[in-house]
Amino acid sequence: MKKTAIILLCAVILVIPTVIAIANYSHVKYAPAGEKDVTKVVIEDVDGVVTTYDREESEERTDEVIGLFFRLNSHKTEIIALPDTVLQEKAYLVTISTKIKSEEYRYYFSMDPNLCYLFGPDGKSYQLGPDDAAEFLSSDLSRSYYDNSSLPTLMLSGTYAVSPREASWTYKNFRGDAIVSDVTDVVSTAEQNFTEDVIFALSYETEPDYFGVKVTDSSGEVIFDDQKSNLGSFSVDSEKTVYVEVTSKWYEDESRNYSGEAVYSFGAQISPSPSFRLSADSVVRGGFLTVTGKNVADPAAVTFSTDPAVDFYTSDQFKLKFWQGDGLVRAIIPIHSSLEAGEYRITFTASGAEQSILINVTDPFYPDSGMNVTDEKADECLSDTAKAEFENLIAEVTKEDSPLVSFDGYFLSGGENYTSWVIRDFGSRVLVNGGEKYSFINNGIDVQYGWAADVSALNSGTVVYTGETAFTGRIVVIEHGYGVRTWYWNLSDVSVSVGDTVEKGAMVGHAGSTGLTDMIYGGVHLAMSVGGYFVNPSVTWSAGITFPEFN
Repeated sequence: MKKTAIILLCAVILVIPTVIAIANYSHVKYAPAGEKDVTKVVIEDVDGVVTTYDREESEERTDEVIGLFFRLNSHKTEIIALPDTVLQEKAYLVTISTKIKSEEYRYYFSMDPNLCYLFGPDGKSYQLGPDDAAEFLSSDLSRSYYDNSSLPTLMLSGTYAVSPREASWTYKNFRGDAIVSDVTDVVSTAEQNFTEDVIFALSYETEPDYFGVKVTDSSGEVIFDDQKSNLGSFSVDSEKTVYVEVTSKWYEDESRNYSGEAVYSFGAQISPSPSFRLSADSVVRGGFLTVTGKNVADPAAVTFSTDPAVDFYTSDQFKLKFWQGDGLVRAIIPIHSSLEAGEYRITFTASGAEQSILINVTDPFYPDSGMNVTDEKADECLSDTAKAEFENLIAEVTKEDSPLVSFDGYFLSGGENYTSWVIRDFGSRVLVNGGEKYSFINNGIDVQYGWAADVSALNSGTVVYTGETAFTGRIVVIEHGYGVRTWYWNLSDVSVSVGDTVEKGAMVGHAGSTGLTDMIYGGVHLAMSVGGYFVNPSVTWSAGITFPEFN
């Protein structure tokens, strides 16, 4: 009996440490983590940038971060639920880990320390203490909540990010205090070489006040040493290996919330810069410009902007499309008939390089004209339904362009084979039945013919649409390439089919009076569009469509 008791006592003694360990593990697992128990903090900021702080790798910095979040979590006040406006914002995610567990906290900060919140791992909502929230918003951990809190990235050719060899950056917090940003992750003393052929174009999202650039060739000769603003005058005739030094400075300013500087050194193999030419420096509204570019690697990547900005160039309906051939790229820019006269600066950007060209848009006189039809016809052809039908037709017909260019030389005017006369010109405001109710801007030219006269294709191309709408009547659309299409409506009948290839002057149908027209003896509405916008077809009658050349 005594022997058995001794055995049991020994067993109990052996089991006690295990029981204590299990109990302690259970307590640590389910109890809130203590500050000293935390080994790692992983943060995903509102920009999606993930940063890890590990005690084994950086004990002092990790202790600072852990202490800040424990203070945030210690002075919170439980609330029923997070405000709906807060839930629409992206959370600042913090995962706090010990050796045996991890807890995720979702913080919602704002520039008002009194309106900062937390959704905890316990599934409850809290409002943070304003003093603690202010401490966080004053730390560099909150930089994702501030615009311009990080050193801007220098881009080469709009594609390659260049690392500075030395840099400093300061931004202001919600109080206006200067915060020194941590730039250690972006600074690199390693040698940088961009060996793929690149266009020599340098840019920042936030342009510096001082942007000095020095370029040296492989022999050590300085081939450029000036401000970046004068870089437009610098180019090479052939591929060349160069060494580049850049010094950028953003000066302190009362109106800004940032300042800093950065120095870069890198090698690059550069190619000749893109260059563009326009067909003219003056154009009437309702006309068009042609543009030719060289040294353009990707025509689809060319961007186009104007100053002053023009709404219809930035709309979803318009996309300037360049076509490639013979080592050059070409495009046509429609000048909308509603565009105000004046000077415009057109800027083309390709491979990070910019070129601006100044043009003058002039204002031709478009006189009003009248149209007399029955009220029933006006109601039918100019109803909201009819207008929507026509807009849908335009969108459908112009959504894709053919890469094949079939037009050649000047375009016909429609009056070559028969006695005809223009009764209504492009751009004129048409007053239906003498009133404003049904007025519209004429997007083509109305030509009166004798009844059932042949209507000819204005140039060679491919038929992309035949049909009938309430507004146009029977209609044919021919595509000629580069987004150019000619439209023929009010026809009495159509003699071609979709997919037909037609030559200049070939018959496409007969003059008529279908749709909205007062040409009761037979006529045709001739229109021309570029990229979905109607332009004046008469500008192609003498000179056609030509593109500028490079010597």
